[in-house]
Amino acid sequence: MPSKKQLQQAEEIKEKGNACVKEGNYHESIVHYSHAIQLDPKNHVFYSNRSLSFLKLQQYYLALEDARKTIQLQPEWPKGYYRKGNVEYAAGHYRSALLSFGRAMLLDPNDSDVRAAVKKTNDEVFKMRKREMWDPYISAISGACIGLFIVIADWYFTKKPSIKTYYYGIIIIITFTVLGYLAMKGYRYIREKQRLALLEQPIDLLKEMDPQSINLEMDSEKQSTDSQDISNSNQRLDGTVGSSGLFGNKTRKRGGASAGRQKFKMGKSHQR
Repeated sequence: MPSKKQLQQAEEIKEKGNACVKEGNYHESIVHYSHAIQLDPKNHVFYSNRSLSFLKLQQYYLALEDARKTIQLQPEWPKGYYRKGNVEYAAGHYRSALLSFGRAMLLDPNDSDVRAAVKKTNDEVFKMRKREMWDPYISAISGACIGLFIVIADWYFTKKPSIKTYYYGIIIIITFTVLGYLAMKGYRYIREKQRLALLEQPIDLLKEMDPQSINLEMDSEKQSTDSQDISNSNQRLDGTVGSSGLFGNKTRKRGGASAGRQKFKMGKSHQR
């Protein structure tokens, strides 16, 4: 439990952060709010203010985490849901933002900022639904027009048309129609993945570059290299012993026996 002096100091540091926000110095405001949180980690206002600073810097994941922490510490405070809705709206998650703003409006129906946010988000949701409905068909029609242009250009502006019959022309038009439809579907899929990635936890580069983990990886690589070198040297040693030691000794023994037989025959010839 923080002391009275720590609580007072935390409030003073929060005011410094508020002054930095008014000046547009969001980086420094985050430092002040983080210091205030260290002194009083149960104060939901500090997390709410830091969420705004993170949002201004387009750090959506960190802003959303602080907004959730604000709601966790004070579930009945409408501004926590308002902060969460602002982050979701900025990241393009309009349906989630509408739910957050709706919860804030239930807690404080008279807040003009919340009511304006609900209206603005409702408009975006309506536009998004309209785009989801019509964009694939508009793209398909565009593809059909491109296919039709290619067929007409081949028939009327070339000396020897490549498209011989109407049947092939229809196939080309249908192909470009399907390609236009699929192109829009793929584009929308990529955009949705990008929106989801905005609220995902970023990679912790400091953790990935931890010297201890790097040293462990280097040690394991060195051990595997050393064991591979030892196995290779053992294989070379076994090959040397097998070729020169065993077979070489047999050759010498054979050579010595033949020489003895020759001396024995020569001795018999001298006796005769």
